[in-house]
Amino acid sequence: MEHNASEFRKRYKLSGEHGRDRQRINSLSLTAKLRYKHLLIKEEEERNKLVVIETVVPIPMLTLKRKFTENVKFIIDYDNSKYKGSVLITYLTNLGINCEIKFSSLEAKLGMLKDYLHITSMVKLPEMEDLVINLLLAASGKPYSLPFNPVAYIDEHRDILEVWMQNVCMVPVYALQAHAAYKAEVEQYDEIPGESLSGINFVRLLDHPLFPVLIGGIPKEDWCWNRMFFNEYCFGGQNLFYYFAVQNNPYFMALLALDSPDKAVAFEQVARAELETSLAQLKGIEHVPSL
Repeated sequence: MEHNASEFRKRYKLSGEHGRDRQRINSLSLTAKLRYKHLLIKEEEERNKLVVIETVVPIPMLTLKRKFTENVKFIIDYDNSKYKGSVLITYLTNLGINCEIKFSSLEAKLGMLKDYLHITSMVKLPEMEDLVINLLLAASGKPYSLPFNPVAYIDEHRDILEVWMQNVCMVPVYALQAHAAYKAEVEQYDEIPGESLSGINFVRLLDHPLFPVLIGGIPKEDWCWNRMFFNEYCFGGQNLFYYFAVQNNPYFMALLALDSPDKAVAFEQVARAELETSLAQLKGIEHVPSL
């Protein structure tokens, strides 16, 4: 009795490519076909099972190769890694892996955050995204959740944080851009000229549970847009709509409600539940005044 799909394919001389194997599979007995189907399901389940691997950077080649055959999440030991800061971020950007960075101290984490704020390439680092959105909340005079008083950090990095917030202020205008009936209104708002990629990872914040809190109440005089961000595939090969179309973005929900009311209701219920959970976590937390 074969214990996995690989053994089955070896026994029955199958290639693993459905098109090439169709005739041979059709010739199998019903019992063998059912057995193969069962083994294929098990193989898919194993492939999708999350495997967590603790490692350092650079990641040893044999360990890194596992990402091609398994659903791997790498937990990176920052202190013992050779690469730090912007070099580490560039390395992770090039690999495009599912990862989390483990820091032994807040000082190391904030040092990494400084480089992350200035990076101009797309990289998914949830722990950095969480810090940034809470810093922006604090700088906007809204409730936030941080393990330190952010006033000094915000003051030191005010310029780049303002770039991030300016990018966030483009989201309402992009909602106009994304709907044919309102597209002409885009040019009523200030255009941010140029092709700077500073703060490009602001798009990662749109699906954060706290994004509705951050985007809520932004005055229209702060709304703006950038021609490159709105029209080019400059977000790691994706366009802005790819990141805009998420349930934690209230402006996407508004567009959805205009075109597909029934679908919008279902999305809104999920988004509202997540927002209420996030607000409950923030409840009672003191925030700094607008800076």
